[in-house]
Amino acid sequence: MGPMTHDALHDLTLIELVTIDGNLAVVNSLFDVTTQIPNIPVWSCQGILDYVNYPHAKEQRELNAELKFLKAKENGAEAVKTKNFVTDIYCYTEAITIKPTDATVLFSRSLC
Repeated sequence: MGPMTHDALHDLTLIELVTIDGNLAVVNSLFDVTTQIPNIPVWSCQGILDYVNYPHAKEQRELNAELKFLKAKENGAEAVKTKNFVTDIYCYTEAITIKPTDATVLFSRSLC
């Protein structure tokens, strides 16, 4: 498996992150102390592994991250219009955590 982009990993639980990383020993350690994640149909270590590697789940993670990025960017732009600079900084910073190399967001954040 190739490296995952930061935006694809946004909002995952710790057990999902270590599963994606392939650290099955940690997955086993975390399993008994992790609340079942509703999106994972088979609640087992193997079920988590199967789920995080399922192409549809990967696509859904990418889509969710893109939607959060666009919403943060939009909220930042709205905050600028209303001169709410604290919200502006917060929203653009949130967008940068999802896509740290997006030039438009970096530029907008630098103007705050």
